[in-house]
Amino acid sequence: MFSLSLVSRTLLSRTLLSRRRHSRKLVSQSITTILLLIVCSFASAADYPNMEGVWRGQVKIIESGIGKGVSSGGMSITESELDVTIEHQLEESFIGKSRSSTTPSSQASTRVWGSIRSNGKEAIFLTGNGGRGQIWFETNTRFEFCVTNLSEETVAAYCAILNKVEP
Repeated sequence: MFSLSLVSRTLLSRTLLSRRRHSRKLVSQSITTILLLIVCSFASAADYPNMEGVWRGQVKIIESGIGKGVSSGGMSITESELDVTIEHQLEESFIGKSRSSTTPSSQASTRVWGSIRSNGKEAIFLTGNGGRGQIWFETNTRFEFCVTNLSEETVAAYCAILNKVEP
């Protein structure tokens, strides 16, 4: 009887020890998983540049077609200052408006919607007048972008470098 009791106690203590080890391992794995999730969420949020605010630069717009005083087959080159105001950004997504210095004050600004790539260095966007463009971030306060716009009457293309305006 003594040997059976000793065997039972040995098995019981091994089972308890095994459960403790398993429990510690689960706790350790859970803590590691939580820490990794926290670190990854901060890393991914930090990868996107803060676009909220006003961006400004000179732009040279090249248009061709029959609208805006452009003769068929000809082209028009307009230089102006461009302000892009990003009103809201949620991680990689942003929304705002753009306004050229040549835009009549009675005309509304052009809406802009976009998304930053996961690498945090490039973005794509659409404009309210049908333009499509791409952004390349040079720094957190400077980016280069190019836009193409095709309407029924004209085509336009331009690239520019914009710098963030300090508030």
